[in-house]
Amino acid sequence: MRCRDCYLKKLTRSKAQIAIHLYEQKSTQHDIIAFAEWLLCHTTPLKAVVSVNRFHPLFKIVDESPDEWFLSAHILAPLDKELLRKDGYARLFYESLGKIIPAEVLADVSTWRSIYKHLEYIYQPNSYPLSTEAQHYAKHCRTRIERNEIKLRTLKQQLSAVVSFTTYLKRCNRQLSEASVSEFLRHYPGLEASLTGFLVFFNGPRAPITAKRKRCKTSSKSILKAYLRQPKQEEKRPPIKVIYAALNYLHGVPKSLLPQVTMKHVYHDNETGLEVRIKGLRYMLTLTHDDSD
Repeated sequence: MRCRDCYLKKLTRSKAQIAIHLYEQKSTQHDIIAFAEWLLCHTTPLKAVVSVNRFHPLFKIVDESPDEWFLSAHILAPLDKELLRKDGYARLFYESLGKIIPAEVLADVSTWRSIYKHLEYIYQPNSYPLSTEAQHYAKHCRTRIERNEIKLRTLKQQLSAVVSFTTYLKRCNRQLSEASVSEFLRHYPGLEASLTGFLVFFNGPRAPITAKRKRCKTSSKSILKAYLRQPKQEEKRPPIKVIYAALNYLHGVPKSLLPQVTMKHVYHDNETGLEVRIKGLRYMLTLTHDDSD
């Protein structure tokens, strides 16, 4: 009588042979056969037979983008989190072949997943407040990311503001107005800059931005302009008055609340620039020349 392990090994290889017909690329077909052998060498026969076809979605994207799949967060983002676990068999198999997913790509995968979730809401078939405007704005934002005009996290913030605001309007049965904008921002002050971009995009100068924000922006903008005219100093944080001006101009934080912010609340991120974290809120301050326009 044939031993159980021998049967499971044969079944693993048989499953791999059947699976190769799911892929167009010869290289992927070779990979699935090699993966079966890798599983038999690095796991038990039972785990091998159970796992050999479990990673089909990952092998599918390998088949579609054989040379760049492990370097593209955009390609990897639709995959289930379980398929990209660092101890996942398929990922370990490809790492043994030298195809290692960089840490920065994995970080962007998480951001892309959030973006896809926002886009799914924005393009849903059911009607919601400002749905047409939201879809046009999402298309505009995606065009900008494709042209490298904005960063990935900026895209996420922009879409997050749209989703949050339109969800608020629908939940509270409100219409777009300065009053509804003010009420929303009272609960989500960190979204003001992103929401303003959305409102101005389809409403122009008539966008219902709060009157307080319009008045306060002038002096804060002049402080930012003066700072941004100075030569860039690497590794040096801007003075606290510039932080105040950026919070007020970019996010509409009332001047009366600014003294609560100290330099201990300011953090530096190599990708997004400065971030102010206070009382559970986060404000991104990407101080480039674009911010002063």
